[in-house]
Formats: sequence, structure tokens, C-alpha cells
Amino acid sequence: MIDNQNMTMSPCSNNCNLGDDQICLGCHRSIDEIIDWSNMGTDQKMKILERCNASASLNENDTRAILG
Repeated sequence: MIDNQNMTMSPCSNNCNLGDDQICLGCHRSIDEIIDWSNMGTDQKMKILERCNASASLNENDTRAILG
């Protein structure tokens, strides 16, 4: 039987750098989410991935607005 809990890929982008809010600037996860990732279930991982993707999109839009 395949363990689906471990099938969810980590959003790590190998750009690890915590911002002032203690959120990684590369993957947009908190330090606790990064540490606990391998112990999380698929549903919890998917919720985090959705939030990370939304955060990444917001940051990309902010950058585009600044650069014009």
C-alpha cells in the first residue's frame, strides 16, 4: 500500500530565508510548517500549499507593481 501522506511534494525552492514575519521567502511556509512537513497528513499539506501559492502570487504581483 502506498502511503499518500509522503506523496505530497515539499514546496521547498532551495531559497531558504526567513523574513521578519518568520515566513520563508522561498516557499512561504512558517518555520513550524517546514519542521513538521514530513509528519503532516495530505490534507494539512494541501491547505499549506494552497496558502503558499496564494502568498507567492501576491508577492509576484507586488513586485510587478513596483517594477512597473
